[in-house]
Amino acid sequence: VYFAGRPDNVEIVQFHPSYGYEDFVEGIRPKPVGTQVTYPVEDGIMKSICRKAEDRPNQKFVLVVDEINRGHLAKIFGELIHCLEYRGKDQAVILPYSQERFYIPENVYIIGTMNSADRSIALVDFALRRRFNFIEFFPKLDVLKQWLGKNASVAIADKVAALLTRVNERINSDDKLGEYFQIGQTYFMKKNLDEKGVADIWEYNIMPLLKEYFFEEKDELDFFQKAYHDTFA
Repeated sequence: VYFAGRPDNVEIVQFHPSYGYEDFVEGIRPKPVGTQVTYPVEDGIMKSICRKAEDRPNQKFVLVVDEINRGHLAKIFGELIHCLEYRGKDQAVILPYSQERFYIPENVYIIGTMNSADRSIALVDFALRRRFNFIEFFPKLDVLKQWLGKNASVAIADKVAALLTRVNERINSDDKLGEYFQIGQTYFMKKNLDEKGVADIWEYNIMPLLKEYFFEEKDELDFFQKAYHDTFA
């Protein structure tokens, strides 16, 4: 919203294995009309936001695709892979259902989010990869400390940062895991966080994840529990 300037200029969609071209661009939808059923071509979210952007060329429009790597990207985008790179009316393509000429306006911005620890990232289509800029977000303890200092207490901020540092250093040094499996700071970015709140986050969010990372590795799990108790003894 900050970038687009208006809440109604931002759309959010989440990809998943069943999501398809018909949902994203356009597709045939059954529609009851009296005793009969018609099959009109209806716009998907991508086509809709592009139409709005075409009508308002001086405004910015943002489409956020959450979990972008969980969908079959080549299938979902179809001929829009071309339109992502080559913008404007001169680069319009013919859509298969409506037979309309379609292009992505210059004032449409697409932001895709993905969890880099998810192995399905390897399946991202290379033709699509080169049409996006990739920005990595690793845990930032200074952000966590500043946020907790304003929304909880400096003492809690220092302890949580110290704990997260020890946990992530251990994860980062593991040959099977590495930097992409680090624990993010947002687990702890809760207003009025106290030691009881930290204990709940540790028990119900962090430790279950660590048990997945270090399945049946008792020594490793003991290390993390000791790190927690040493910090919040």
